[in-house]
Amino acid sequence: MFMRFGDEMSLSATVYNQTEEATVSRIWIEPPSSLNILTELSTTTTIPAQGSVTVTWKCVAQKISDPSTITIYAVAGLNDAVAMNVPVKPFSFEREYYVLEALDGEMNVDLPEGDYISASLRVMSNIVPVIEDSLKKLISYPYGCTEQTMSSFFPAVVASKAGIEIDNLQDVVMKGLYRLYKYQHYDGGWGWWRTDKSIPFMTAYVMEGLFHAIESGIFVADSVVKSGLDYLLSNPTAYGSYVLSLYGVEHEPFEPESVLDLVYLSLESKQMLEKAMEHVVEKSRIAYVDVSSKGYFITNVQATSILLRSLVKWNAYPEIQKKMINYLFSMKDGFFWYSTKDTSYAVLGLINSMRTFEEPDILVENDQRTIKMTGEGAISLMKGKLHLQGRGLVEVHVRYLEEPKEAVDEGLVVERIFYKKYEIPFRTEEEKTLVDAFIPLNSSLIPISAKVVQPKDTELYWKAWTDDVNVKYHGVELECSEDEVKIGRLKYDHCERLETLNGRILIISNDTAVIYYIDTHSAKFIYEIQDAALTQAGVAVLRGSKIYIDDVFLTEAPEGTERILATDDNIFARTDTSLFLWKEGEFFEIPIFTERILSWDGTKMVTDVYTRFSGNSSMLSSKRCEILFIEGLVKANVGDILKTAISFKRGVGNYIVVEDFFPSCAQVIKNYVERSTSSYSKFDYMWFTPWDMWYSSREIHDDRVAFFVLMFEKGKMAYYWRATSEGTYKILPARAYSMYKKGIYGHSDPAELVIGAGNQEVRLSW
Repeated sequence: MFMRFGDEMSLSATVYNQTEEATVSRIWIEPPSSLNILTELSTTTTIPAQGSVTVTWKCVAQKISDPSTITIYAVAGLNDAVAMNVPVKPFSFEREYYVLEALDGEMNVDLPEGDYISASLRVMSNIVPVIEDSLKKLISYPYGCTEQTMSSFFPAVVASKAGIEIDNLQDVVMKGLYRLYKYQHYDGGWGWWRTDKSIPFMTAYVMEGLFHAIESGIFVADSVVKSGLDYLLSNPTAYGSYVLSLYGVEHEPFEPESVLDLVYLSLESKQMLEKAMEHVVEKSRIAYVDVSSKGYFITNVQATSILLRSLVKWNAYPEIQKKMINYLFSMKDGFFWYSTKDTSYAVLGLINSMRTFEEPDILVENDQRTIKMTGEGAISLMKGKLHLQGRGLVEVHVRYLEEPKEAVDEGLVVERIFYKKYEIPFRTEEEKTLVDAFIPLNSSLIPISAKVVQPKDTELYWKAWTDDVNVKYHGVELECSEDEVKIGRLKYDHCERLETLNGRILIISNDTAVIYYIDTHSAKFIYEIQDAALTQAGVAVLRGSKIYIDDVFLTEAPEGTERILATDDNIFARTDTSLFLWKEGEFFEIPIFTERILSWDGTKMVTDVYTRFSGNSSMLSSKRCEILFIEGLVKANVGDILKTAISFKRGVGNYIVVEDFFPSCAQVIKNYVERSTSSYSKFDYMWFTPWDMWYSSREIHDDRVAFFVLMFEKGKMAYYWRATSEGTYKILPARAYSMYKKGIYGHSDPAELVIGAGNQEVRLSW
C-alpha cells in the first residue's frame, strides 16, 4: 500500500469482538506527519458479541515520506493495535543532473532548479566509488529481461574478481543464474524474454558473462553452456567468435562486416585492433568509436567500452585509453550511462582500466561558501552557481523532482484512457449470456443490453476480399469479387469498400471515392480523401482533419479520425478507439467501435460486420447487433473493476519501455480475462495462457505496470484493476522511452481520478 502526494483517501479499520459479550471500545488513529486526517481521530463505539465495527478516516497525503507509519488502536477490556507503513510517494518524476570530470583547472556548473532529493559534490582519487554506485543501481534495477539480468550479473562477477566488494554477491549471482536458465530457449540461445526469438548478440552476451562466472568458481550447468555454444556455432557473429574463443571452441574465422565487428574481434586479435583503431574519433580530451547511426540499440558508449577493454588487454595506445575514459566520464548520465546495457559495458571497461588520479586538491565555491577539499571527501550542494578549481576526479550529482503538468512528445505520443466494466446481457439466436462492456469514464451513455438481430435493410455493404456479391440493385447488375467492382458494364479495380443508399453506390478505392448515380447512370469522382460515406444530405468526405458534405466544409474531425460512418441523417467519426456522433454543432462520444451503422435513435444503435465496446479487447459480434443505452455519467466507485489502456498515437524507435503508474487505491488483477461470447472447450483450463500479445512482456510492480516493446507499432497495452477505497487520486502520466537510445521519450497527460463510495445502479434489460 502507498499514497501519492496530494491524494485524498479513505482509510478504514475493522475491529472484531470475538467474545460472547458486547464491548464498548475506543478506536483511534495515530497518523505520521506525512498524512493530515480530515475527520475525528478518535471514536467510541459498541462492538456486538461475535461482531465487528468498521471505522473510516479521511486523510490527505501532505508530505513525501518513506517510512510513513500509521498506527491504529482499539482499547476496551481487551486491547489491540496494528501498525503499517504507508509511504507517500511524490507526484513527480525523478530527474538527475550529473557531471563526472577529471578536473585539471577550473569548471563552472549551473545547478538545476526543482525540489532536490539530494545534491552532492564528491572528489576521488580513483573510479572505484563510481563503479560501486553504478553496480548497486544495476543490481536493484526493477526490470528483468535477459539483457537487464546480464547487465547486473556480468559486471558484478567481474568487479568481484577485481577485488571490489559486492553486497550479497551470492544472492545476485544465484538469482541471475536461475533467471538465465529459465529464459534460455529450446535452440540454446537467448532473446530479451522467454517469449521471443533467440538473438546472437544476447546469446553471446550471456555466454561471455557465464564464462567469467565459471572462472570465478561459480557452478554453471554444463547443459546450459553446451546449448549456448552450439547456438553460437550455428549463428556466427563477431561477438560470438570472441566468446567461442574464450571457451576454446574451434570455429571458422568470422569476416568483419561492420565497425562493431572489428571492435569485438579486437578482443581476440591484435590485427583486428589495429583495423578498429582506424575508426576511432580522437579529439583534444576525448576519443570514441562512432557507431551512433547504427539503429536504436548499438551506441558509441558500448563500442568505446569494448575497444577500451581491448586496448588494456593488448597494452596499446595508453593516451587513447585516457581519452576514452574521459569520454565515458562525459557520457555518464547519473547512476547510469543512460541504459543498463551501456552501464554494464562502461563499468566493464573501467574495471579493466582501473585508472587512478592525483590526490584531489579542489577549491569549491557554492551558495556563498568557499570550501577547500584536500583528499577524498564529499559535501552537500545548494542550488545556484558552482565553481571548482584544482585537480582531481570530481563528481557532481543532483537528484531532483519535476512535477508533470501536461503531455510531452519527444518522439513518442502516448495516450491513456480509463474504462469501467459493466456486465450486460447479450442474446443470440442460440443463447443468453453476460458479457463485459468496458466504457470510458465520464462517458454519458451506459449500455444495458445487446442482441443479435436479423437483417432487414435493402442496402448493400461489401469489403474487398470478403464474400462475392452478385445482385441487382435498383435494376442495375452489381458484381463484387476480390477487390474488383462491376456496375453494369463499368469496372473498377483496387476497391476497398462498397456501400449503397437510396439508389447511390459509393466505392472507396485508395484515396478516391466514386459515387455512381443509378437514376442518371453517371459517376462522380472525389480525389485525395481519407474516407467517405453516403448520407441523405449528400456525400460526407474526410479530407485531412476536416469533414465536408458535397464539398461544403462541415467541421473539424476529432483528433485521430480514421473513418466516416453514416446513417440516413447522422454522421459519425471513428477513431481507433471510439465513435463520435456529429450533433447540433459538436461531437458526442458513443462507446462503440463498429464497421457499419444502420440506425441510431439516441439510445438504440444497430450495427453490422464488426462490433465491440470501445474499451473491450475482443469483438462482441460479427453479426448485426442492436445495442441499448441509457443516459448517465460513467463514474468509478469502490469495488468497480476498471481498465487502463495505453497506446502510441505516433512515434519512432524500437526497444521501448512503457510505464503506467496506477492510483494508490488500485488492486491490479494480474490475469483478468474479459468475458465475451467466445466459447471455451474442456481443454481450456485457463491456468495456462500462451503469450499472444503484440508487445514482448509485462511486469507488475508496487506502483506501476511496465510493458516492453521490441518493435514500435501503434498497439494498445492494457491492464485491469479494482478500486478499493473512496477518494480523489493523483495519477502520474503514462510514460514511454527508448531503452537504449537517449532522446526518444513521451508521456501522457497527468490525471486526477475520483472514486465514489456507492455502487452505480444500472437496470439491465434482456
